[in-house]
Amino acid sequence: MEQARRLKAACDSYIRRTLTARQFVLADFCAYMEPLFENLGYREDRGKRILVIRLDDVTDVVLTTGFWRELKAIYPDHKITAVVSPLTHPLMELCPYVDEVLEFAASPGTALQNVLEAAVLFCHRFLWRHRFSLCLLPRWDADESFALLLGYLSGARERIGYSEGVYPGKAARNPGYDALLTRPIMNPPQMVHEVERNFYLLQSLGYEVQDDSLEMWYDDQDKLTAHQLLRNFGQTQPLIVVGLGAKFARRRYPVAKYVAALKHIATAGARFVLLGGNDVTLEGRYFVGNMPRGSVINLIGQAYLRVMTAILAEASLYIGNDNGIAHMAAASQVPVIMVSCEAWEKTDNIGVYSRAERFFPWGVPTIMLRPKRALEPCRHTPFEGGCCTAMPHCITKVEPGEIVAAYNEMVDYLRGGRGA
Repeated sequence: MEQARRLKAACDSYIRRTLTARQFVLADFCAYMEPLFENLGYREDRGKRILVIRLDDVTDVVLTTGFWRELKAIYPDHKITAVVSPLTHPLMELCPYVDEVLEFAASPGTALQNVLEAAVLFCHRFLWRHRFSLCLLPRWDADESFALLLGYLSGARERIGYSEGVYPGKAARNPGYDALLTRPIMNPPQMVHEVERNFYLLQSLGYEVQDDSLEMWYDDQDKLTAHQLLRNFGQTQPLIVVGLGAKFARRRYPVAKYVAALKHIATAGARFVLLGGNDVTLEGRYFVGNMPRGSVINLIGQAYLRVMTAILAEASLYIGNDNGIAHMAAASQVPVIMVSCEAWEKTDNIGVYSRAERFFPWGVPTIMLRPKRALEPCRHTPFEGGCCTAMPHCITKVEPGEIVAAYNEMVDYLRGGRGA
């Protein structure tokens, strides 16, 4: 396409000039690009194409799964393109509400000008030919994956996302980013959970969300692989998925304490499946080596995301840390017992600082186990997730007996008794 070629040449010229000058000013970039988009017709409403960019981790993408369904219900005649990270691409690959799934990656912490070349090339190869009428950017928190830059470069006529002013930390990390949007939005202050914020993006367009549930998607091959991995592993006892990993070490409950708790649960006949990445290989080996023989199957590093989803579909409960697998479980309608590092006493830990409020497992029976009090220096330090250390710290104050009690309470609740 001639317009795409001209855009690419103009962007390449700007990049060369910027690198020579060793400076990048966002306002200058927008002033340079806007006449190009105007002259080449990208600001005209020409088609029924929607772009959604979600370049975040597993948890964020899982919490957006209901968004795709509602978006398609609102725009049934539009073609929808999703751009996600390589990590989460398998989760989105079978989404029935999206016509095209692309992957783009940029390392957090990279300067904007250093991402420009890759973003321009991506747009030239995949996006500019579509002439998007609308680009939606669901991320509420600071944009560290350059989704807004990519959204602007896509040429989409209308670009809607959360303003840099939603909280001071975002304004400090994304100064001037509102210039990349045609409509920066602010959610109501009482709307804290990330699922609600994702849906609010659609509500800001004037539409009602009919169903706020989440979904997960996998195919017959994923199901077959899951069954093969679980074969010969007692089919009559309850299957409990255990998640030992977490993005940050402070969110990882000590594996020895998990063993102390789950040994008691194993006596009731439960069987445990370990899921996670290779970063918790050693923890998985310790867990298996210290649990009753035959009560655990260790699939850490052996099941990719969609196969994990198929395994979760067979599970009756998730027990573990605050991680992507926990939210995959909730989206699969599996009840959750989650161990959190955020102390109950952290009453100043609200809004952006509180993972307990922002990332509570959505739509399923949940018991969240949290330390009663934060340890120093976390007690007097506002910090996302409550605990400000680099290693397991506040989370260690949750006792194994609390997990056993939570399990008994959950079982009672699921059987129709009191509790949870």
